[in-house]
Order: sequence, then C-alpha cells, then structure tokens
Amino acid sequence: MSELNDINTFVCDIERKERNMLKKIIILSLVIVLTLAVFSGCENKETPSASGPETEESMPEESAEQAGTDADLYSKYLTAADVEEVTGIGGLTSMTESITLKFFTDEGLDILEVRFDGSSFYDEEVGANEEYYSPVSDLGDKAAICIPDMPYRVTFLQGDHCIMVQTIPQDGNLPVTEDQLIALAKIVSSRL
Repeated sequence: MSELNDINTFVCDIERKERNMLKKIIILSLVIVLTLAVFSGCENKETPSASGPETEESMPEESAEQAGTDADLYSKYLTAADVEEVTGIGGLTSMTESITLKFFTDEGLDILEVRFDGSSFYDEEVGANEEYYSPVSDLGDKAAICIPDMPYRVTFLQGDHCIMVQTIPQDGNLPVTEDQLIALAKIVSSRL
C-alpha cells in the first residue's frame, strides 16, 4: 500500500510539473508574440523632421481621398510632367513619402525630391549650412541654393512654408542642373 501511495504521489508531482511547464510555455509564447507585434508596428515609422511635426498652419491640407494616391497632397505643386518639361528626362513618376514628393525615372532611380516643411526649417537648413548656400533672387520671400555640398538643393521660404528642391546624385552625376532646380522651385512657388 505504501508503494501505491508513493507511485500516486510521484504521478501527481509529474502532473503538477507538467501543468507548471505548460503555463511557462504559454506565458513565453505570449511574450514573444507581443514583442514581435511591437517591432512590426515600429518597423515602417518615419523619423519626424528635425523641425518638429507638421501643423495645419504650416502645411497644406490633405483630404481623405488624396491620401496614399499619386495625385496626393503635394503633386498639385509639381507634377512629373513639369519635371519632364524642365529637365528633358522622360518617363518620370512621382510618389509622396511623409513630407517629401519624390520623382523617379522609369528605371526606378530617385532623381529629384521636393520637401514641404514649416517656415522654421529654412533657418535650420540654410543657417546650419550657410557656407555652402548662395542667395537666389526672384524666388519666394527668400531663397538660397546649396552648391557644392551634395545633394545640390534650392531652399526657399514663402509665407509659412519652407520648400527644399534637391537633385539626387546618380553614379556621381547630378541629373538636374542648378538652373533646372531653380526653375522647378519657381514652379512650386507659383502654386503655393
């Protein structure tokens, strides 16, 4: 009888240990799933601009229909057709990422970016790099072009808006010239 009690106690201990082990496995599985969910949720987040978040006062309004389409928030200020006409580069497409309108060749190369930001960005960008910037006339309230610092860029202030138009080097070459950058910036300025 004593042996039977010992065996019964032994079996009960094993069952208790199995239940505890099962609880630990479930808890560990939940921790792993939650950790993966947190990392996958953070994976595609954009870093906020240095000048802080966009505000209604500093940025054009976006309608729900425009969000996420090629004809969205910023494409009314500069179109692929505008860039093609000024640069002579055909087959361009555009896409918006956060506060930047990007133009791509038919090979998928990013050749031009237009950043739409609040007015405080002008002093942050031009002030921080003033040794590279030269004034540009007849563009916005004030404007400057950054050469020879790469990428070449025109930054201008117009009312509550600061716009930076820059060309992206491809294999050491700039697909958009200085004069073309200024011409494109003037198109954006005329549509603000």
